[in-house]
Amino acid sequence: MNLSLQLKDYKTSKTLANKQIQLTNIDSKQTYTQTTDSRGYVSFSKSLKNDRESKHETIQTESTRLESKRDSKNKRMK
Repeated sequence: MNLSLQLKDYKTSKTLANKQIQLTNIDSKQTYTQTTDSRGYVSFSKSLKNDRESKHETIQTESTRLESKRDSKNKRMK
């Protein structure tokens, strides 16, 4: 997974160079810190192994949600 963004001032829309950006994964409590370049750009990347694990967790969560939805629908039909 890759995330790239350009940091700009809200009022003036000027790029913000050399500013520190910190992202926190609320599930794993991991924090990622990067600094914008001279054009205001910053990129975060995550290893492929962790990305696969994340996708697997998402699939499991979606599967659980669908099962729960199906179960509640079956209860209503009875």
